[in-house]
Amino acid sequence: MAVMGLGTEGYTRVQKETTYGSPLTNTMTDLAVKPGTIANIVIENIENDNIIGTRLRQAPNIGRTICSGSLILNLNPATIGTLLNYAFGAASSAGIGPYTHTWLQEITSVQTDGAIFTLQHAQGSELANQLTSCMIHKINIESDNQGNVLLTAEFIAKTYITNVARQTSWSFSAILPYNFSNVVITEAGLGTFLTETMSIEIDLGLDIERWKLGDATPNRVVFNKIPTATMKLTIDADQQFNDAAWAHTAYDFTITMTSTEIAGGSTPYSFVLEFPGCRLNPETSAENTLERLKHELELICEYGGTTTGSAATNVMWEARVVDATATYTA
Repeated sequence: MAVMGLGTEGYTRVQKETTYGSPLTNTMTDLAVKPGTIANIVIENIENDNIIGTRLRQAPNIGRTICSGSLILNLNPATIGTLLNYAFGAASSAGIGPYTHTWLQEITSVQTDGAIFTLQHAQGSELANQLTSCMIHKINIESDNQGNVLLTAEFIAKTYITNVARQTSWSFSAILPYNFSNVVITEAGLGTFLTETMSIEIDLGLDIERWKLGDATPNRVVFNKIPTATMKLTIDADQQFNDAAWAHTAYDFTITMTSTEIAGGSTPYSFVLEFPGCRLNPETSAENTLERLKHELELICEYGGTTTGSAATNVMWEARVVDATATYTA
């Protein structure tokens, strides 16, 4: 029996696929993932609950193959475009270097079709597990007031291969990740928000229960419901937000992250999220304490409006990246 070794010896690599169920591994991208990243494989039991004259449990049949996981990373200017490509699909790209890439979540056409990818994940000094046709269905972006901005991407995959030969060399981006001091949150009517913590969750509304008769592995996930987007902000308490919750006041938020690293020429890397139609949770309140009062604002960001890249089209959100990559295709 061999020990798995130190977690720091593990690694995670990804590559976009072209055909569902067909892995690609010839030009994989190394991801500098955080502790807690997981690529999980579960083969379910189908219990044989028969009455057969004994108290012993009967051997189960083999059920569904469930491959899923979470990628947890510092939000890096050089790789955020790849992860948004996996989550949102193709971007509209412009520029000659650096490049600006825009993803829109339209309200009238709510299908969000991301890109499938192969993932290799090794723990400790063990051989790698490989998950085929992964697809991101939920992302979370969060920051406190002292560390790096974190991104968590939850995904589901079709199938797996075990005991894949270990990679022996890696290439990680030397570009520094976004940290709390790179983040500016503004509201169209109120200006800059002085925020202590931020958490944004986007659920793409995909159907991840796609098992059908004749196959223990799932079919490709498809659109199932309207996507959801929420944002939580910790700020010094202000009565106007109690009033706004009662009045159902509409807000237009922009979250901008600007790197100190240069994407091209004199232009820095940047990442922008726009939520043009937000409203506060109607139960908004400030808990009474002996110290300075805080508001834990929860905003529902699904009401839509126009953004920088949407022209006259109403969208639920816009994501925009400036980096050194020319295109992000489907």
